[in-house]
Amino acid sequence: SCTGKDLEQVLVDQNRKLNLLTAQVGSLETALNQLVKDNQGDIKKIGFIRFNPFDDDGGNMSFVLALLNDHENGVVISSLHSRTGTRMYAKAVKRGKSESKLTAEEQQAIKEAK
Repeated sequence: SCTGKDLEQVLVDQNRKLNLLTAQVGSLETALNQLVKDNQGDIKKIGFIRFNPFDDDGGNMSFVLALLNDHENGVVISSLHSRTGTRMYAKAVKRGKSESKLTAEEQQAIKEAK
């Protein structure tokens, strides 16, 4: 049978465990909030478009790659391939827009990344 002292000890032990768990949950919550804050600038959204910009060239060898973070900031990179060579362009993206004029393909890649 369980005595009053045994029950009191069980309650004390349970209270101690509950306090420990509460502290651990608080610590994990703090760590998680910091992790979320630290990773807001990470590239998480990707848009990729392949296309053919020139009628006389075969295949979709050209591409646009949009790399954005949670705030839709990042970069859009374009590679235009032709028989005479390949040209690369990079444009900054802030809040899903660019100060540079965007091609239709670049706009499509950014839209796909969102």
